[in-house]
Amino acid sequence: MIAKKRAIPLRIQIDEALLRRLPENHPKRLAVKEDLSKRKVGFNGEENVDFHLKFLNQNDYTTFHDLRLQNGQGYFQIDTLLLSPKFALIIEVKNLYGTLFFDKHFNQMIRIANNKEEGFPNPIMQVARQKMQLQKWIAEHHLPNIPIEYLVAINDSRTLIKTDKENSDILEIVCHADHMINRIANIQEKIPKVKYKPNELQKLTHLLIGKHSPKTEDISQLYGINKDELITGVQCPDCKIIPMERQSGKWYCRACEFNSKDAHIQAVEDYFLLVNSTITNPQLRWFLHIPSKHLASKLLVSLNLPHIGVGRGRIYSKAPHK
Repeated sequence: MIAKKRAIPLRIQIDEALLRRLPENHPKRLAVKEDLSKRKVGFNGEENVDFHLKFLNQNDYTTFHDLRLQNGQGYFQIDTLLLSPKFALIIEVKNLYGTLFFDKHFNQMIRIANNKEEGFPNPIMQVARQKMQLQKWIAEHHLPNIPIEYLVAINDSRTLIKTDKENSDILEIVCHADHMINRIANIQEKIPKVKYKPNELQKLTHLLIGKHSPKTEDISQLYGINKDELITGVQCPDCKIIPMERQSGKWYCRACEFNSKDAHIQAVEDYFLLVNSTITNPQLRWFLHIPSKHLASKLLVSLNLPHIGVGRGRIYSKAPHK
């Protein structure tokens, strides 16, 4: 069963919103486009791994995607966590092409592609750290110890994986995504005893979901972009021109004559992604280009957002995304 689904990463959502809201000649557009392209490749790779995991018996595993947990003063993130009564399995997804060589002596990964050699941090060390952090997290929450295994899944099956003969044990950890099911079956055989009772498994599942802490981002820190540089207004869903006008209870686009009842929903999402995690009536009027306090109040109520306060002091916030 999937306890936590994989959602579109926040950075992808922010990049897409920025490309909707930055002027065409803005100096940061290219950097945003490049970042978005890179992150979409990574996300597609993670979705490919999810596809292979569907071939597991879903009754045997509880699956968590994109977990971010607090450990002391910091946080650690896990791409995919499988939980079973016998063990937990951390899967780190890598989207790399070419030839990957794992150097035991310098503890690094070297990629050779397009006649170019590059050094990367060793993903085995990365996932091993995640194992230690998860062990510590489980102990801090007074739950029974459970064996924690880990895999590094290389998404592209054309990628070559190499290492020295004396380092061949890494091939038990690193595999192509389409080989994961066999590796998981091997782990099942290696650990014959059940470690968690059903109620303990349920408790850990609820705790992982409850303690998941989504990351927040600020565009001023990411790209040095100020909110005053953004194009405000409701974007036309058809021709993408901003802004649309409010006419007779609908949003109307003068450029293509398209009209919509709910085009403002995307605009409010963009506001939450790029400006602030809370919004008031005046802020909505500023961002959507509407003069009416009554209309702004009506639109905010229709979105069914969490809120505090009453009347003019009411503050709305984005629904928490778990």
